[in-house]
Amino acid sequence: MKEIVLENDKLRVALLPEAGGKIRSLYYKPAGFEAAARPGAGKTYRKPEEDASFGDYDMSGIDDCFPNIDAETLSYEGRVLYYPDHGEIWSREMETAEQSDGSLLLLLQSRRFHYRYEKRLLLRDNELSLEYEILNQGDMNLPCIWTLHGLMRLEPDMRFEYPKGVRSFLNILTDTPLGPEGKVFSYPDGEFDFTRLYENHGTSGRIQPYYMKYYSVQSVMSGRAFVFYPSQKVKAEFSYDPVKLPWFGVWINNGGLGGDYNVAMEMSNGYYDLVSRALENRKICVLRPKERISFGVGIRLSGL
Repeated sequence: MKEIVLENDKLRVALLPEAGGKIRSLYYKPAGFEAAARPGAGKTYRKPEEDASFGDYDMSGIDDCFPNIDAETLSYEGRVLYYPDHGEIWSREMETAEQSDGSLLLLLQSRRFHYRYEKRLLLRDNELSLEYEILNQGDMNLPCIWTLHGLMRLEPDMRFEYPKGVRSFLNILTDTPLGPEGKVFSYPDGEFDFTRLYENHGTSGRIQPYYMKYYSVQSVMSGRAFVFYPSQKVKAEFSYDPVKLPWFGVWINNGGLGGDYNVAMEMSNGYYDLVSRALENRKICVLRPKERISFGVGIRLSGL
């Protein structure tokens, strides 16, 4: 696939427009540190088939999930809507509209949902700024969820700091160290330490592979989250507007799914993952005909 590189004296960003603008590399030069999660053993980058399963590909790097995360077929206002796995963006080729050394504008026109999707990437010193604009060009309401699916490097001693306003987390998966789906944990003083990776020691004494995903039950009050890499002396800061992206989830894969290792801080405008669930929760974006929304996420890399 074609690769586009944006670069300044602090960052080098490599992305794949034929895979929805996937950021396959986010390299912090002062520390020689690759922040984006890389493909697991034996996996390579391949151009995705439209509406494919995300798990059939490299499962790495920084993607956008829109207009959903989990796949489903939904009846809505007299229409039957099909939402593919992890949304449409990651498996579509995006058009390169503008490009310079430190800036790139990518465009996508959805044939199924009739929206126009713009994604601008800007390098500002040690920050990658992702700016989005989505326009519903159709004549029907579009219920949709946007989520940053930013798979970042996993390190054993990494630490997490969540946005202000988080008081409890909801486990949304089964067969994980968090126990039954639907279990709620108080934060920060609950039974589980969400500030670091879980160490699941088996009878052999070695850490056993696992994965997990959880969401803040409350909407966030501030748009700042951090991932710290102490042994690498690097931190990653995510900044965004908490009014536009009020919901916050976390994905951790410590070798438990596909043998991959990655972490994602997932800010979102819907709660959570399934459009039908978010509609039921009344925590979703519904784009009216000709309505336009805009928002952004910054990823800043710096030393500790």
